[in-house]
Amino acid sequence: MLKLIIFDAGKVFVHTDWEKMTQDLAEYLGTSKRNLDGLFKRHTIEFQTGKMKQIDFYARYFPRHSPKKALQKDLENYSKHSRLDNKIIELVEGLHAKYRVICFTNTEQEIGRHLEKKGVFNSFDKTYYSDRIGLKKPDKEAFLHILKMEKVESHETLIIDDDKRNIIAAKRLGLKTIQFQNLEHLKMELIRMKIMEHSAGGIIVNGDKVLLSVSMKKKPFKAITFPKGHVDADEEVLEAAYREIHEETGLEMSDMALIKDLGSYYRLDGVSGNPKEISMFLFVARNINPKPLDKENPSAFWVKKKDVLKTLTIKEDKEFWSKWQSKL
Repeated sequence: MLKLIIFDAGKVFVHTDWEKMTQDLAEYLGTSKRNLDGLFKRHTIEFQTGKMKQIDFYARYFPRHSPKKALQKDLENYSKHSRLDNKIIELVEGLHAKYRVICFTNTEQEIGRHLEKKGVFNSFDKTYYSDRIGLKKPDKEAFLHILKMEKVESHETLIIDDDKRNIIAAKRLGLKTIQFQNLEHLKMELIRMKIMEHSAGGIIVNGDKVLLSVSMKKKPFKAITFPKGHVDADEEVLEAAYREIHEETGLEMSDMALIKDLGSYYRLDGVSGNPKEISMFLFVARNINPKPLDKENPSAFWVKKKDVLKTLTIKEDKEFWSKWQSKL
């Protein structure tokens, strides 16, 4: 059983243009980018295991500059040329509903503290910094240290990392692995591994009314929600939304018009208990009497917009409606 998910940071949810960053810093220091790159590479292991601080690096190699000002420029450049992928952070928060989710990053002391102060790691249960533990990926001891600190076995752990060397090292220790490529590939792999699920559906409006569905999938409990359901393998998300709406309300594609993609939100699936991403679309429909085809969704009905919030029974559905109701 999976208990722990470990995310890498760089190139997974923190994306930095190192070329531009190093070029700007080299110009400030009065050296070439090639020279600065070479010096950084020479001391990478020392930086990332806490044996050398960046401020000491600048004092040694660029004594004409104030080490503090050089470090300040370094961090300014890092902020200027870095961006946080909030979609990955949303996924982390969705997975957090069931699993312990941590971050393990190879980083320099000053960069790690800089990101920490900016709240980059706030969505994780814990973050391990290589410079603080004195161990870096892909070293075997680094992974074993994390497993020991987290009190989990290798087969209970998944690591998500962009670096193939880290993936190979983790696999050798028996960890489950996903080599990060992009967000969509990551979601597909998590679904394939049955770690999370994906549903699609819609908010269907007609004037001042919204169409809701009754779900009896978790008998004897009745849930009142938006029409939506599981995205099948190799099925397009919008295609799944149309299919599920048809099954749960009887509406055909010709009965409604797609207005826009509303994005997605996460909650635990009521049956499997797995984290689930729910992709939602906005439709405008004709005022027709719904006739559900799915026995697990025995009825559907129109509700005035002002009554939707109190009619929905699932917290995350209510939160999603609250986000959009004033814009519909």
